[in-house]
Amino acid sequence: MNLTIMLLRTYAIELDTSLSGRMALDLLSKKKYDVILMDINLPDTNGFYIINHVNKTNGINSITPIVMLTGNKNKSSVQQAITAGAKGYIIKPLHRESIVKLFRKYDIPLHLR
Repeated sequence: MNLTIMLLRTYAIELDTSLSGRMALDLLSKKKYDVILMDINLPDTNGFYIINHVNKTNGINSITPIVMLTGNKNKSSVQQAITAGAKGYIIKPLHRESIVKLFRKYDIPLHLR
């Protein structure tokens, strides 16, 4: 995740990070986001649980697009992410082109710092 954060910080965007599912749920309950990049593997849970929770609670991020990040190319993980409600799936390591494409898809302005 550190490489992902380093890449995202090259852009003039507001970025919040979380080290655990519990922290992510807390952030997602308090602040509206334009897009959520969610790792599948978290120390205390998994990204699928977070997606289910966010999508089913009708909270402030219930319609925010969630894109899964993982190093796992397993097709069942992709299907599980989409079934859980993810709008996309990006294989790590994340590349600049993937970020640009993602932000364009959701009409989010993206500028280098």
